[in-house]
Amino acid sequence: MKDRFRFFKGFVFLILFLPILVMGECSLDDNFGKGIDISHNNGSELNYEKIVKKYNFVFIKATEGYPDYYDTESFNTDYNKKPFIDTQFKSNIEKICSSAKKFQKMILIAPYHFISPHSNKTPDVAKQEARHFIDFISFLYNENYEYCKVIEPFIDVEPKEDNEIYYD
Repeated sequence: MKDRFRFFKGFVFLILFLPILVMGECSLDDNFGKGIDISHNNGSELNYEKIVKKYNFVFIKATEGYPDYYDTESFNTDYNKKPFIDTQFKSNIEKICSSAKKFQKMILIAPYHFISPHSNKTPDVAKQEARHFIDFISFLYNENYEYCKVIEPFIDVEPKEDNEIYYD
């Protein structure tokens, strides 16, 4: 029950911070500051010190999709029916928190799950996808990062190529 509530809070958090998913960077007001979304797509050569100096919060991709939900006719994937885990996730967290400690600056971090627009989900697959995400990120909430505060997780929902979001 606690996981479901946390996931729901993460969804609400997503709605509040939807601009960051569109722009890659978001500024809400002078009190909260700016944030950025990072993932394996940024490569392994991110300048974490620059990120910590410039931003107050960082959204970090953790997972994407779940096996058997890709429509292989319309989406060529290398996932081989394995849940996708961002290969840079743990490294991104460690490096952001290390840089935050170096500058003695508190940074908010939030893991996110990318819901692929190329999906054929059933309620059971959606539950498996959510469970996979929650299981993968659960270690974060047992860690004590000195200069990083882990906030609620969220999901990244983006449209298909025709800019339609499908609610099957």
